[in-house]
Amino acid sequence: MRIVVVGAGIIGTCVAYALAVSGAEVVLVEAGTPGGAASATSYAWLNSNSFEDPAYHALRVLGMSAYRDLAAELGTGDWLHQTGSVHVALRGSEAETLRARVARKQAVGYPAELLTLAEAARLEPALRRFPAEPAAVAYYSSEGYVDTTSLIGDLLVAFGAAGGAFVRSRAEALLTDGTGMAAGVRTSNGDLGADRVVLCTGADTGLPAEAGFRLSARGPIGATVITVPVPVRVSRLIHFPDLTVRPAGGGRLFLHADDIDQHADADAMRLGDAAAASLMGRARERLRLDEAGFDPAIAEVRVSYRPYPPDGFPVVGPVPGATGAYLICTHSGVTLAAILARLVTREILAGTDEPMLAPYRPDRALGAMP
Repeated sequence: MRIVVVGAGIIGTCVAYALAVSGAEVVLVEAGTPGGAASATSYAWLNSNSFEDPAYHALRVLGMSAYRDLAAELGTGDWLHQTGSVHVALRGSEAETLRARVARKQAVGYPAELLTLAEAARLEPALRRFPAEPAAVAYYSSEGYVDTTSLIGDLLVAFGAAGGAFVRSRAEALLTDGTGMAAGVRTSNGDLGADRVVLCTGADTGLPAEAGFRLSARGPIGATVITVPVPVRVSRLIHFPDLTVRPAGGGRLFLHADDIDQHADADAMRLGDAAAASLMGRARERLRLDEAGFDPAIAEVRVSYRPYPPDGFPVVGPVPGATGAYLICTHSGVTLAAILARLVTREILAGTDEPMLAPYRPDRALGAMP
């Protein structure tokens, strides 16, 4: 079976690799840098922390564990950081919310516990000693993060070794035959014929439109800041109400805050200096970054649109009106990429319906949008 996969973000590369090692003839099409858009901007947090829907929670938990299998399969794993995450609530109302979440997660068997500040400081010495004890601190030991750039590189190497072909080109249209069957993809460098087409294009879901299926999945802009190497070491993900931080490799830090995203310029796809500086200021307040007179600086700012289906849940399955075309679009692409690749590969090559994907089909009520 010849399959064209469009989009070489974290989901597209996982899917292309899984299909290739399972025996399919796979062509992966990407116009830009593999993993250079939302995958590079993503905080890349592996978790099912704030999700209550039982089916979605179960899928996310499997998604987290699927990375361990993928690391063993690839024979690499420096991209996988199973470090756990620390959450700090600074005020009473935030603490109530955090304690309630810990209780809910414990009730469904998700590793979660409350810590004292001293216990949190032993886990993360980079935490600044606050004037008063934070209202609550939680630790989720099963969570972690992925270095998406390293993983995508490893996947592309293994994909090529399995016989996969990478084509740098812009996908312009979904090709169909006279019966409405997907027949390949028209690209900026010519047509690529295929028995199946898998669309992993993130926030850009325009290709199925000619088949009559429209999905609005362009979510808000996401902006992240990466620092220069700093003189303290952060070992895991740390979440404050107004800041999230994790290691970015080489002694650098990866910073994000939801409210800072609102200051990103959609036209220029950039984050203003004042907003980036504000994010750095929060990091100085929360972490011991300025000890020994060191003033940390910004090394890089990344901005991209985030994929976000209308109800927040994934869209995974056959495209209505285009038999043989398959769409994967989800917000939590990093958490879900490895498990979706496994399930989607079974559906496409074995022709089976995976029960875990049943709630997320493109033809559900919210999927086909005018």
